[in-house]
Amino acid sequence: MNANSGEVLSRLPACARNAHPVETKHALDNKNSHIGITATTVFDLLMPTCGNGDLCSRLLFHATNRSCAARVEEHHSFYKRTNKKEPPKAHVDICGHCVTAFPPLGDSIRDTCDAACSNAHAPWGVSDHDRHVREIQSVSCQSSFAQDHTHEVCKNHFKKKRIGANALWDVATETGEIASAVLVPSTKTTHFAHAAICLLYTSDAADE
Repeated sequence: MNANSGEVLSRLPACARNAHPVETKHALDNKNSHIGITATTVFDLLMPTCGNGDLCSRLLFHATNRSCAARVEEHHSFYKRTNKKEPPKAHVDICGHCVTAFPPLGDSIRDTCDAACSNAHAPWGVSDHDRHVREIQSVSCQSSFAQDHTHEVCKNHFKKKRIGANALWDVATETGEIASAVLVPSTKTTHFAHAAICLLYTSDAADE
């Protein structure tokens, strides 16, 4: 097994695991390189709200450019102080022969974040997807609720046509929590009836 795979890293103690600057759920085996934990932390904040992989890709490119500019500045400053008689050597362009890898594009970042959300290789052994599902399933309705069909949620949904998503049926409780949220092909009752029945059983179990 690869030493930097998420399955291996998730089983190490924190003192050894943190030496590798990659979050275990993002240490995917089918990737040639991993994205650092500082970048994936930003992805976890941006992707659930806007899902803009292109923005995350531009942030990575700008971070690479700033790092290159800082190194060039350090090189010229150090060379000027130690070799005052000769001019500094010309640095290699960022797109020169020494740069062989570039940050991933927006679609690749989106796919990576989706795979990381379903990856259970974490110290607690539960993926973000399963954790969110259990959190929603634990929400029950005690006195009042509000249901609605939201179309804006599916407006920019990835692979919208393939999964047939036209709207999001959601139920909000009196506490402001979301008790149910499912994608539906239309606003017909038959398309969210199963989710409504599951919500009814959840509320009954909570009352018991």
